[in-house]
Amino acid sequence: MKIRLTAILFAWLCFAPKLGMAFSNESISNVFVDTINHIKPLEKGDRCPDFTFGSLANSEKENARLSDYKGKIVILDFWATWCSSCVSAMPKLNELQNKFKDKLQIIGVTDQKFVDIEYFYKQRVEKQKLHLSFPTVTEDQTLTNYFPHQSISHVVWIDGEGKVLAITDSEQATEENVRKIINGEPVNLVPKTDRRLKADVNLDEPFILERLAQPLYVNKGVTDGGIRYKSIITRRIDGIRSGYTSFHAGRIISTNSYLEALFMHAYNYDNLSTGEFLNSFPINKFRWEVGPNELYNTPGDGYSAASLGSKAVQEFNNNKDNMYCYEIVFPDFYMNLAMKNDNYLGTNLKRIALNIMKQDLMKWTGFTSDMVRRETKVLVLRLVDSTQVISPVNYEKSEIDPAFLGATFKNTRMLIFKRSLHHILQMAPPFIDETNYVGLVNFKLDCNLTDTQALAKELAKFGLELKEEVRKIPLLVVSK
Repeated sequence: MKIRLTAILFAWLCFAPKLGMAFSNESISNVFVDTINHIKPLEKGDRCPDFTFGSLANSEKENARLSDYKGKIVILDFWATWCSSCVSAMPKLNELQNKFKDKLQIIGVTDQKFVDIEYFYKQRVEKQKLHLSFPTVTEDQTLTNYFPHQSISHVVWIDGEGKVLAITDSEQATEENVRKIINGEPVNLVPKTDRRLKADVNLDEPFILERLAQPLYVNKGVTDGGIRYKSIITRRIDGIRSGYTSFHAGRIISTNSYLEALFMHAYNYDNLSTGEFLNSFPINKFRWEVGPNELYNTPGDGYSAASLGSKAVQEFNNNKDNMYCYEIVFPDFYMNLAMKNDNYLGTNLKRIALNIMKQDLMKWTGFTSDMVRRETKVLVLRLVDSTQVISPVNYEKSEIDPAFLGATFKNTRMLIFKRSLHHILQMAPPFIDETNYVGLVNFKLDCNLTDTQALAKELAKFGLELKEEVRKIPLLVVSK
């Protein structure tokens, strides 16, 4: 599931639903503005208004209504082109649509512009030979209010009479589940709880986790410089963001994260010396040295360690009950009583906080963590010919395909290009830049960007060499 903060685009014709009983044929135009401001979110068991699905991309019709699909199961899939998990789920959803086309209608929902989504559909055909058979409502302002969420994928199941059957993530959209619903058989759809945070939970409030859950671990202390702090660890808290992390000068909070993610958050600054300047510690520089038999021996009944590769660990990692929350607050500074505008002090305090977070995690789990130089496979990028990195082609814009099936970098700073590679290659060996190049690049890569051999061939066209080698580099190692 991916977290997003985007500007909301108003669209007058998008989803103008009518309040009242499902499938009413009454006019809805006179209540559109009122529904935008006074929509009551729908939940399992509620009956839907006769939604108007407007600004439809990949559709012969510009608009449709929920009543057009009466008698069919309707799946609303909230997604976005920047959500890689959403994009990767589309072939599966397409198979479901084609297999059950007489009994099922899948409709995508996004607040992105119509032209952008039409372009996305066109690119799926050109790059993946994937002819998606379901439409997407674009520039949405209304359905997202009926089904509020903080993360995507977000999937709403509606029966043939307009009643909400369930609200889940896309993992629940399986052939077995669809078949059972169509046949009227019992089905266990795991619900996705996705509370509107700003409506009832303000994660900016200090010590909010302690008010939402019983702490598993509490540490009250004073730094060597005499600064008070308090840190806590709790279990997963239902209804708040997963993986939400915020670094303030006087506070750190990380919610519903697996233990490996918490360790990586704690070592976020330790990666800066590599020159990568990423927003988070790269997972391909993380190593567990803890056996699967120790999974269930931590104070919190276990942790995620998918990188161990065992079936038991992977199954454990899929259990959201094995997520935790962490918070540390320096109350005097967070409340701006002593902080003022001292940026140097703020940066130092972040480092102090992260060091305390490291100690907290080690004390609580009984594990040891440290940055250790180890030999490992790496991908090294070198500049062979600086005259080739600037192609003479005048590309329309810079873009990376949502499925990583190509990218265009139009007069892009080398730093931005390298950051993009770090993101694209996060499941490949660690990436090392040895180009010593700080200028612009201008080229188009036409390949599967996650295929390092194919990527190397494309980069070679523009004077860049990407080669796999063995190097001794700092890795974050967690051991028993």
